[in-house]
Amino acid sequence: MAIDLSAIKKTSGLKPPSMIVFGSAGVGKTTFAAAAPNPIFLQTEAGEGALELSAFPLLKSYDELIEAITALIEHDHDYETLVLDSLDHLEPLIWKKVCQVEGKKSIEEFGYGKGYVFALDYWREFLAAINSLRMHKNMSLILIAHTHIRAYNSPDTESYDRYEIKLHAKASGLIQESVDSVLFAKHKIITKKKTKDLTRRECAVSALASACSAPQKRLGTSQRIDTACLMRSTSLGQPSNKQSLTQQVRRSKNGDTKFSSR
Repeated sequence: MAIDLSAIKKTSGLKPPSMIVFGSAGVGKTTFAAAAPNPIFLQTEAGEGALELSAFPLLKSYDELIEAITALIEHDHDYETLVLDSLDHLEPLIWKKVCQVEGKKSIEEFGYGKGYVFALDYWREFLAAINSLRMHKNMSLILIAHTHIRAYNSPDTESYDRYEIKLHAKASGLIQESVDSVLFAKHKIITKKKTKDLTRRECAVSALASACSAPQKRLGTSQRIDTACLMRSTSLGQPSNKQSLTQQVRRSKNGDTKFSSR
């Protein structure tokens, strides 16, 4: 196909948001996602606790996951947000699928990291499937993951430890590149100066935490994001709402930036 200037078109720009929310166990990632507009959960782990959620039965294989996504693609429904809980519990299912197809007992049996490279094909298939929901069903995407701490050798500063998504590096990089925002959730500890007694613990969601790995900013997110504001903005992020993603930076009374969009 010949390409010339007549092929130039403006991109639509306004799409339902896609994001990764990662953090330590119990920080409130699932509760956060449950506040999204009309969510449907794909659970690869039983992490809902006491929450009442709309969810498929616990998915115990990669094939079951794809079947669930396909059902959402092919049938009419009112769900507005797809939530995967969680990426790091999906990864062993993908490794198991790779081993079944290639006739190996474990992902390490391939040698030289080849098994993890084969796994990327299934990650790409998964990402293509959920992106189809985003494009054709106008569904927002929230991918939940746990975190671990790894040493990071920075080319610009001294080495330091940082929080990273609990996935193999190749898979983590691929998935982070596919979403609009990578959000890191952690507890904010507040103490009294005199007694140093713990007074309260809050959940802070950050898109630019200094200790977290390579955040994305395609949504124009601010440094600290209030959960309620973000989920309200996610709701506004549907293509049918002209006000979405056109707000200016708004600041709360205490000076923290809640949510910004462009």
